[in-house]
Amino acid sequence: MKQVILRQLGFTLVEFVCVLVILGIISVGLGMGLNSLVDSWVLTRDTAAAVQNIQLAMDRVQSDIGRTSAVDIESVGPSHIKYAPKYFGESEHKKYELKLADGNLIIDGNALLTNVSRFSIEYLDTYDGSPKSQIDEKTKLVHIRLGVSIAGNEQIFNMRVRLKSD
Repeated sequence: MKQVILRQLGFTLVEFVCVLVILGIISVGLGMGLNSLVDSWVLTRDTAAAVQNIQLAMDRVQSDIGRTSAVDIESVGPSHIKYAPKYFGESEHKKYELKLADGNLIIDGNALLTNVSRFSIEYLDTYDGSPKSQIDEKTKLVHIRLGVSIAGNEQIFNMRVRLKSD
């Protein structure tokens, strides 16, 4: 008697379908992982750009107000101030206006920062003193609080600026 040896050529349909299902599951997992990776990269990039803009705006305000004495500041309201910084070599001192309008921090009519939800100014006689809403001759520090919406969350930034003494 002869024995018939059957050789299997190729894969069965069940094996082929199983391989396709496994590859599909792996590609869905990789796709979701890549999608979350790209989303977090975009969020990090946007947050870094927003924080950089906030830092530039706060540096500008700190520079200007740090060159201003208490007598050159006019408090218009809790989120509105007029001031005249004294830059070296200038004979005339231009008066600037800093305020919150329509979600923008405005300095002298130009938007300095966008997505601002909160802006307040307080005045202090000493670093650990109690805040005042109006400025007077004894004022040594200006405390600025800024709330900015970054990626849907409000972030609060605080800054104290020592006024120039005449």
